[in-house]
Amino acid sequence: MTLENAEKFVKRFNMTTDKVAYYVIPTDSDPLLSAPIPVTRTFLEEIDEYKMETALQIILDYNSFRLMKKEAGLPKKIPVIEVFAFDPLWGRSATTQNGLFTDIIKVLQ
Repeated sequence: MTLENAEKFVKRFNMTTDKVAYYVIPTDSDPLLSAPIPVTRTFLEEIDEYKMETALQIILDYNSFRLMKKEAGLPKKIPVIEVFAFDPLWGRSATTQNGLFTDIIKVLQ
């Protein structure tokens, strides 16, 4: 999506559905070293301390981003940004009337 459309989509999607959408930022540096605050984390409690087990980063390495643009047939000069959308309820079908795909299409119209 273009940045302008992505901003509108994320705002409308998050306000009108019970699903979640956010931007994915492409970066040239190592995503694991330069990542902003993760969206979600799973912590394991150990004696008097916590150990981070998993983290969902909201960045993407630039090479992967460039390959996705190429697979989509987009010229390099078109400024686009990736938007990631997901359903926080585990096991809910994405293809039902209240599913993720239906909500994405409604918001895009």
